[in-house]
Parts: sequence; structure tokens; C-alpha cells
Amino acid sequence: MKINVLKNLHIAVLGMGISGQATATWLRKMGADLICYDAKPLAKWPGWLRSWCEDEGVRVIDDKGLDVLLKRADLAVVSPGIRPDSLLVRRIYEEGIDIIGELALAAAFWKGPILAITGTNGKTTTTSLVSHMLRQAGSKIVTGGNIAPPLAALMADNSEDTTAVLEVSSFQLEYLPVSWHLPFARPRFNVAAWLNLAPDHLDRHNDLQAYGNIKARLLRYQGPEDWSLLNLDDPVSANWHWVNRTRKLYFGTCSRGRAGAFTDPNHDQIQVRWPGGEHECYSLEHWTLRGLHNLENLACAILAARLAGAGPRAIQRAMDTFKAPSHRFELVCERDGVRYIDDSKATNVAASIRAMEALEGPGIFIMGGQGKNEDYSALKQAVTAMRFHGKNGRKGGWIKAVALMGTEAAALKETLKDVVDIIGIFNGSNGEKTMREAVKAAVSVAECGDTVVLSPACASFDMFRDYKERGRLFQRAVEDLSEAFIHE
Repeated sequence: MKINVLKNLHIAVLGMGISGQATATWLRKMGADLICYDAKPLAKWPGWLRSWCEDEGVRVIDDKGLDVLLKRADLAVVSPGIRPDSLLVRRIYEEGIDIIGELALAAAFWKGPILAITGTNGKTTTTSLVSHMLRQAGSKIVTGGNIAPPLAALMADNSEDTTAVLEVSSFQLEYLPVSWHLPFARPRFNVAAWLNLAPDHLDRHNDLQAYGNIKARLLRYQGPEDWSLLNLDDPVSANWHWVNRTRKLYFGTCSRGRAGAFTDPNHDQIQVRWPGGEHECYSLEHWTLRGLHNLENLACAILAARLAGAGPRAIQRAMDTFKAPSHRFELVCERDGVRYIDDSKATNVAASIRAMEALEGPGIFIMGGQGKNEDYSALKQAVTAMRFHGKNGRKGGWIKAVALMGTEAAALKETLKDVVDIIGIFNGSNGEKTMREAVKAAVSVAECGDTVVLSPACASFDMFRDYKERGRLFQRAVEDLSEAFIHE
């Protein structure tokens, strides 16, 4: 019988959001002596959580009680929403208290295989796709991580025959320790997929090099018998492909003699070549997701699901029936020959460029929101190149006009004004009203054959609760379109 190393260990849980709540309830079941901290006053905590802390004898503190935490805690489990450079975290480091994140802690105690997916864009789609494939194969799985629920909330299903399929963000990886000297075994990611790397969250990670170093921590928690899945077409993440000595498979558009999964030139199928020389082919006849980026996600998902035990037939069934998560280049409707696409999850420049690349014909983009310290020059280059090709009759789409909104509207206008028509800047404290005005402006210039796309290239928090609310309000504005709305 294994010893429960968490029992009676003094653990501080920092940040009582979804992740912190799941961590606290699981650790208490394991017998840990808990201190729960949040910057919010206790009166603003969920009622059930306040009652639970009282019933379980869990000490609750805010900033005024930090001295208690620093004296009692052997280990601090930090929410990914708390910045590592915050005063709170720095004080804990200075006291010599070990710090870990919820994902790292739960993964360290997970009994079955762990399949982890990271990258700047495409994480949720790929995670959902792998889970769909494994369910089609009848595998016993849980799905979570950065995509709710957190792994700590799934520990009731912890068993050696259950695979955890996890979306992993850079915020979570920041709290995966660079070196491990905790009183329990370090986590192990049996399959780690790194989809891509592009500038994002630079307001937190400072620069692309630092961001890539954080992403690479996932690969460092693998051994020689594990698998790393890497994008052969992504030159940026390639700088970190050799940080570990795992078995490696690649995905992309051209194999270059490597083993892995690759699209054929006509995009009719995904071809898989295993290290031993065996080949598999998967038809794209019923694949509904648009864009080369989604073919990359699919190729990666096929490899991950096969390594996790799914057979080719189950994978093909999953490909034929899969629907992408909402707000990811999602078709809302087509009206009067104009298509409306919700790509609200495009919260960085690279994601919006991918949306542009998926166009067929002229596009009208709604962009802007809260900035992440990104350089928008790549958008200008993409729009310029697409406009040249589109107007010269070459295959593909081009950007006809842009409606701008949010705090980054002025910066985007300054970058794009010389290469595309700016049809308006829309701002205000009422996100719903602002979205309707932006949609109205886009519709006013749309013609049969055009596509109107919400693809902000920015975060949503200046006017919306999150990207989901932003997408829902875009969809509502589109669905409410009428002659009265257009011409009022």
C-alpha cells in the first residue's frame, strides 16, 4: 500500500477560481492541512466554498493574512491566473516555499497515461478532436486542463486504465517547476503535442524566446520512452524540438523523410508513415473544418489518438463526424450570398492570419479588442500579400475591408490604413451595442460572394466577459440582421 504523502502536509492554495476550488477539495480529501487564499474578500467567495471551508476546518486568508501562510505552508499551489512576478509569488519564493501549479500537482498523482496538447493556437480543437477519436474507439478517458474542467476536478476518475487528454496553456506551464525536488514523483507526459508557436501573451511573457522556453517545459517532463508530436512546418517552435530525448513524430504538409502524419498536396487525405515504415491513409471527404491550420490540428490528433490506442477505423469515424468547438472559424449563417464566420477565439495576430488564409474570395474582417503587446506588422504583410494575389485572380481570398473596435482600434488603424479600407472604428462601454454597430458597418459593404469574419487578433476583456461572450454577441447581431437593422 502506497503512503499518502499529501496527508497532513501544510499546503496553501492561492487563487480560489475554478482551478483553486478543484485543487482545494481534492487535497482536503487526500488529508492535506489547507490554507486557502484569494485577493477577493471572503464575502465575494462562492457561498458553497465559504461553507465548505468552515465545515472542513480550512483556514481562509486574504492579503492581510499572508504572514500566516508564510509561516505554515510547506507547499504553495498557485492558480495560473496569478502572475509569477506578482508580489505574492515573490514573497513565497523568498521564504523558500516550494511552488507548483494545479496541473503539475494533479498530473504528478495521475495513475494512467497523460496526453498533453499545447501551442499558441488550435489547442482546444485538437484536444476535443483527440477525445472524440478515443471515445469512438471506446477508450476510457477524461478531458480537461486549460479546457474545463481542471485535472484536479477529475481525480475521482483517476485509474491506471484512464487516459487524461489535457489542453495545456503557457500560464499552466509557468508553474511546472524547472527543477523537481518535491516529496513526490514528478509528473510524466506520455504523449506531448506542441502545435505551433507565435507571439501571444507577451504582456506576461515579455518576448517570444521566454514564451517558447515556457512551452518547452512540457517536453522536459518526458522520458526516452514517451512521444513528442511536433509541427514540421512551424519554424519558430522548431527551435525547441530537441530539448528532450523522446521518440518523435512530426505533422504538417510535407514529410521531408520524417515519420508522422502529413496532408497530401490536393488535401484529399492525411497520410501517416510510422517509424517502422508502415503506412496509413485517412480520407478528408467528410472533413468539415476549413483552413490549413485545421489540417495540421487533425494530423497531430491522428498521431496522438493512435498512440493512445485508437484504431484507424475509429479515427476515420471521428474525422467524419467531428464538429469544431464554438467560436473557432464557425459558420454562423449565409444570407443573400454573404457568409458570416465567428472566429472570436482568434485572440492573437497569428490566429487571425490563419483565418485570413482560410478565406475563399473577398473577406470583411471585424478586428480589435484588448492588446497583448503584439506587433501588428504581420497583419499588414498578410493583408498586402492576399490583396495582391486576390486582385490578380489567383486562388485564395483577400481582405476587402476592416471594421475596428476596442482599445487596440487606433493602433490597428495606423498599421492597416495603407493596405485595406477601414470602414469604421467602434468603441464604447456597451459591448453588445458596439458589436452590433461593427456588424452593421461590415454588412453595409458586403456583396454576394463576400465573407464577414469576426477575427479580433486581440483579447476580449476591454468590452466583454471573454471571447465566448464576444462571439455570442456577434452571432446574435448577425441573426438579428434585417432590412430595418441594416438601414436604420
